[in-house]
Amino acid sequence: LLFAILSDFFGAVLNLYNITHGYDSFAHFIFGAYSVVLAIMILLKFNKYEPKYILFTIFIIICISTTMSASWEFIEYALDKILKLNLQHSIDTGVNDTMKDMLIATFGCLLFCIYYYIDLKDKSKLSKFIVAEYKN
Repeated sequence: LLFAILSDFFGAVLNLYNITHGYDSFAHFIFGAYSVVLAIMILLKFNKYEPKYILFTIFIIICISTTMSASWEFIEYALDKILKLNLQHSIDTGVNDTMKDMLIATFGCLLFCIYYYIDLKDKSKLSKFIVAEYKN
């Protein structure tokens, strides 16, 4: 919520993106640091924070943090399209193709995860195949 207020309200509504050089980068840097704290909180909530496997834990923290960042960019992109804003400067930079590619890849990932979850619950072929291949 803090990041949303800092970046989009102050940035777009108060026009700090254009008035203050580097404001967008600063807001994203702060979110990057803050998302690490959120990722640690998520791991702790699900009892998955494991200091003895610190490198793997850091890898998971980076994955969670970058996922949050990508999700935020998806939200900005959607706001640009729905509200006819230009938060991502997609009009002048042409990021439409990149955002579309990222959204489609994420959608494919989510669909496959849903399928895998159902397959795992049913103990069907795919999950057995993946586990068998991994053990070989």
